[in-house]
Amino acid sequence: MSNHRIYIPSVHAEHMLELPSDVHITAARVEGGELVLGVASKEDLGADYVNALYGNVEEDDTRLTLGMLEKRPTA
Repeated sequence: MSNHRIYIPSVHAEHMLELPSDVHITAARVEGGELVLGVASKEDLGADYVNALYGNVEEDDTRLTLGMLEKRPTA
């Protein structure tokens, strides 16, 4: 097995993932099987840690939409 590190420019990632306006990816990692995005936002997203659903609205396999942001329960 070989291990690799893949880099995706954030501008491209933001283009492929429709984020709410004025939200920009600042970091990304996988933690406990979940993709965790660090983002900078001009508006409050409701909590420091939020869960989000995502999906492909148009079923064209080119764009994912982030939505339904909700406060993440603390452990």
